[in-house]
Amino acid sequence: MVKQVDAVYSKLIVEIPEREVQHFLTEADSLTLRFELHAPYDPIWADTVIEGSRAALQFAADNCINR
Repeated sequence: MVKQVDAVYSKLIVEIPEREVQHFLTEADSLTLRFELHAPYDPIWADTVIEGSRAALQFAADNCINR
């Protein structure tokens, strides 16, 4: 979902489908988010490692999804 916050700022929310959350939390080691933009803009991307955060992510998922 994309929301226009103000004239120069947009917010993008990416949701992992509930049926895939457990797999994501237990199998994925990293996460990459990449935006391919039209010229003259360069692509934007971010990488993060999540394997060290599994316990915290699982706790958050259990308290948000599994209620």
